Amino acid sequence: MSDGSGHAARDGDEISVRYFRLAYGDHQIYEDRWREPSGPFVLGEGKRVEAWEEGLPGIRKGGRWELVVPDNNETAGDDPEIYVVEATSIKPAKGSAGTSDNARVVRVKGVGGRPKLHYPSQPPRHVIVRVLRKGTGPRPKFGDFVAARYLGGNPKTKLVQDFWSEESPYRFQLGHNPLAKAWNVGLKGVRLGERREFVVPSRLAYGKGMMVYVIELLEFQESKPGR
Repeated sequence: MSDGSGHAARDGDEISVRYFRLAYGDHQIYEDRWREPSGPFVLGEGKRVEAWEEGLPGIRKGGRWELVVPDNNETAGDDPEIYVVEATSIKPAKGSAGTSDNARVVRVKGVGGRPKLHYPSQPPRHVIVRVLRKGTGPRPKFGDFVAARYLGGNPKTKLVQDFWSEESPYRFQLGHNPLAKAWNVGLKGVRLGERREFVVPSRLAYGKGMMVYVIELLEFQESKPGR
C-alpha cells in the first residue's frame, strides 16, 4: 500500500478511484476496474458501498489502500471481501477551508519488533482490550486521521492481515473504517505510540471466527485544522 500526496479526501470532496475487488477467502479477483477508473463521485453522499464511505476519508491522490469488508456490509456476496483502491483524482469541495496539509500532524517511531499473535482458547462474547505498552503522546479524537501499524489474525481461517510497516502503515479516520464498531472499542482513549491487543468476536469481525489484533498508533492528523 502507498500513501499518496496532496489533499486528504473528506466528505464532500469529488473523488475518482481505480480498484480491484477480491474474494476474502482465496483472493480471487472478480471485479477489475484498474484500467477504467470509477467516478468521479462525492464522498459522503452514500452513493457508494459503505466500505468506501467509511474507509476512504483521508486518502490522498496516488494513495493505494486496502479495505477489508465484513460480510454484513452491502456487498454482492455472502463472504467478506477486499477492495484494493487507488485514488486517481481528488477535487476538494467548493468553499472548502483548505486542505488538511495545514492541520497539525504528530508522528512517533515504532518501538519493538513484529509481535506474535496469541489466540484465546475460547472466543469472547465482547471485544477484549489489553494495553501492551502505554503511549506518551496526545490522544486523537474520533474524526482525526490516524496511521497505525498492525497485525491481525484469525485462528479458524488462518487469515493474517499484515500492516506491520512504518513505511506504509494502515491509514484511516478514527471511528470510520469497515470494522468501526470493534475498532472504536479497541482504540478508545488510545495515545500516540501506544500498542494494544484486542480480541474481536466473530459477529463484530467477518462472521468467520474471532479476530485478534495488535495495533500500534504511529501518527495522527486532526480532522479540522487549528481545532
